[in-house]
Amino acid sequence: MRIDLLVLLTIFFGIVSCDSDEGRQRNDFLPSKQVNFILRLDLPQFGDLNFAGNDEFIIDPVNFIQGIYIKNNGPSGFTVFELAEPNHPVGICSVPDKIEGLDFVYKCGEEETRYDLNGIKRGATSNDFTLRRYRAERINQNQLRISF
Repeated sequence: MRIDLLVLLTIFFGIVSCDSDEGRQRNDFLPSKQVNFILRLDLPQFGDLNFAGNDEFIIDPVNFIQGIYIKNNGPSGFTVFELAEPNHPVGICSVPDKIEGLDFVYKCGEEETRYDLNGIKRGATSNDFTLRRYRAERINQNQLRISF
């Protein structure tokens, strides 16, 4: 009887203590910021995003941490990443200097950090974070909801 109660309590606390963070990792460098942003694809500055293969950097620390990189992947939808470098505190080194080849390149002093277009750090260790990925959902022909 005591063992049954112990097993039930263990199962109960195991279920209750589970996080429902949808697979997100806790990253102390990036603030937890709720994002629910509507991008209007009918505006001239975002018109190229209506076509597969096109991408855009949007610097916007009001709606995001630093801004976003967004790419139209065609029928499979959009890829959207937070621009803030996830393995350093947000600051002067946290926005990529450029895209070189297929890499986001972040430079901080002499240190250069690269992430591929899937958001994975080149030469990553198990302690390194990937770029924060946002969900992108097409609401209609001219609007894209970006959320986290």
